[in-house]
Amino acid sequence: MELVIINQIEVSMKKLVYLFSLFCIISSFAFSQTLYTNVWEKSKVKSNYPKYLDSTGNNTRALSYGKVGGNDRLFICTRNISASVIVLNAATGDSVGKLDVTGVTGGTYALSDVEVSSDGVVYSCNLSLGSGSDTMFTVYKWSTETSTPVKAISYRATFRLGDKLTVVGSTTDNSIIIYVAAASTNKLVRFTTTDNGATFTPEVVTLSNGNSGGSPSVGPVSLGANSDFYVKSVGKNLYRFDKSGNILDTLSGSIIATGSSAVRAFSTGVNKYVAVYNYGSGNENIRLVDVSNGVPSSRMVFITPSLGSSSNSNGTGDISLKDNGDGTFDLFVLGTNNGFGCYRTRNLNGASPFTVAMDGLNMFTEGANLMGKGGAANHYFAFDKDYFYFGFAHNPLSLDTLDIRVWIATYPLLNTGAKAAPFGAITFDSTFYTPNYSVFLENGFYSEIRKWNGTAWSGDLGFVGSADRFGGWSGNTFFSELRVRRDSVGNPANIAYAVTVEKEDNSGLFTSFPIENGTNTSVKYFYVFKDLGNGVVVRQNNAATIPVELSSFSASVSGKVVNLNWATATEKNNNGFSIERSSNGKDFSAIQFVKGKGTTTVQSKYSFTDNNVASGNYYYRLRQIDYDGSISYSKTVEVNVTVNPNTFELSQNYPNPFNPSTNIKFTSGKSGNASVKVFNTLGQEVATIFNSNVEAGKAYEINFDASKLTSGIYFYQLKEGKNMLTKKMLLIK
Repeated sequence: MELVIINQIEVSMKKLVYLFSLFCIISSFAFSQTLYTNVWEKSKVKSNYPKYLDSTGNNTRALSYGKVGGNDRLFICTRNISASVIVLNAATGDSVGKLDVTGVTGGTYALSDVEVSSDGVVYSCNLSLGSGSDTMFTVYKWSTETSTPVKAISYRATFRLGDKLTVVGSTTDNSIIIYVAAASTNKLVRFTTTDNGATFTPEVVTLSNGNSGGSPSVGPVSLGANSDFYVKSVGKNLYRFDKSGNILDTLSGSIIATGSSAVRAFSTGVNKYVAVYNYGSGNENIRLVDVSNGVPSSRMVFITPSLGSSSNSNGTGDISLKDNGDGTFDLFVLGTNNGFGCYRTRNLNGASPFTVAMDGLNMFTEGANLMGKGGAANHYFAFDKDYFYFGFAHNPLSLDTLDIRVWIATYPLLNTGAKAAPFGAITFDSTFYTPNYSVFLENGFYSEIRKWNGTAWSGDLGFVGSADRFGGWSGNTFFSELRVRRDSVGNPANIAYAVTVEKEDNSGLFTSFPIENGTNTSVKYFYVFKDLGNGVVVRQNNAATIPVELSSFSASVSGKVVNLNWATATEKNNNGFSIERSSNGKDFSAIQFVKGKGTTTVQSKYSFTDNNVASGNYYYRLRQIDYDGSISYSKTVEVNVTVNPNTFELSQNYPNPFNPSTNIKFTSGKSGNASVKVFNTLGQEVATIFNSNVEAGKAYEINFDASKLTSGIYFYQLKEGKNMLTKKMLLIK
């Protein structure tokens, strides 16, 4: 199908950033109602800023959440009077004591940052300039809240280390990794252990895109030394790197400003998020970004309130998070000189709040169909079994003075309802369709839904599943979108709709979609979709399309590597190829997405390498996806992978995603004890599914029942002596 690209008015990046910041400040209350709640806050704004912290000295720069000794704790690292780590009750933000700092000395600052491993060990580092007499970077650890500190790392640095520390994983199974990035240079050090944290081995990683800025922070995407990671530093964009430091993506400064530092990445269900600390006047807060569709298609989820406006000349601060196990997360933020707070997200499992992707591919509503149509803006519609999704890009606007209405006709071929709307700026004069529902968004967020009863509009009906309503502004450009539960409008099989953006006093229009004859004086046409019940969309007034012509698709094996190669003779509106793999030729799972060439009449060649594949027969196919979400499949190719049976090997679980059980295969490289454990995204162990003696060369298969766990991403880890392998799996209930 063809996606029509609509011309838009371009705005300068400076104006975009300014208007985006203005909107976020204005609408922070609306965001707090829908996407997060304020659990507690101790800040300049709330006038309850703790006296034990400095107000202007830039001496308090770090905090971290962790469960230590069974207690939910928040740790704040400060050098206000002397090097200290304050211990707080994470549920209230109240101070409950300090860590013992006996013997902590050295460095430009003896303590600079603090972190907690998933098994409750507290780590804090000094700040080393890496020059002159200050070259020893030191990390201390506390096994309990009352223990004395022990040196965990002493590393002679040649660059500045210690502005920010990141700790993921556990010492109990050697999954712990400590990351520290060097300020104003292109180095990062990754510390790992094989003796449960008694000693750590450094690995220097060179970042391919040049020097970091000040106070650089690392946000690993997952557990394990093979994980990609984000780096955020003062004055720089947010970058994503692979494990070797090769840059993969850059996030637009219009979404996460360069005026930010600390970063954390986390996942839940099929959704992926990045949170950063944003500093400076009007900020001193958290920005949570949805990166589920990939970094280039990131969307802002929410921005927390400002902690204060005291000067933060170094741009320092920190964030941390807690997985509550029910799809919600507690996000903690500290803004230097301004305070700290805790904010709880709504349930982030299930469909992402930003599921309508502007590139025409909805990754989270399988089978959804999107469209683009002429007029004043890019315009999208999608649906799944539960929701209708509406999205439209538009000219720059400030939603504090404009309201958005979506006019819906649920029986577009039969409706003889309202000929005019008695409120709002628009008069409907549709040739074929008239609305019987009006969804009203004020300041970009749901306010009400009304129904035409034949003579007048009802009062606000409320929404089915009102806690799950969503509307908002997001994206790399000006883009408004919303979703409505299908049962809120009677779960229709057909739908027609139009959108108006009106002045708040109803005195006129800002724009409308679609428009007639280039004017915004009335809406005479609706977008029409039929046969929604069976997943088929009929798009109106759309020219015929040329399909993607796949000329070849083949697979070859080299050891544990499967190489896929394919070519197209022509492409029309080809978004790309989802590569799917199966071990039985029936049940396929997506393993990678390869971007297509769009529209071209020139032959295009593609390839993909599936690395580290375990022994067995495998089947591969391509799921080709158009910009509008239409799909088609290639033929299936089969390969046989044969690996030395004495290889220490962990296979990908099957099926994946799964619900509620899945099978995990592994082969031991030697006889002895082996274990397989499961961890959540914070590195917390949730299950031990195998712990027994094994025979070298023998293949083992385990069935893992996750019926007691919530939906989300989990990691399973095979350990045999000092050898360890980790893989990711997805539970969807």
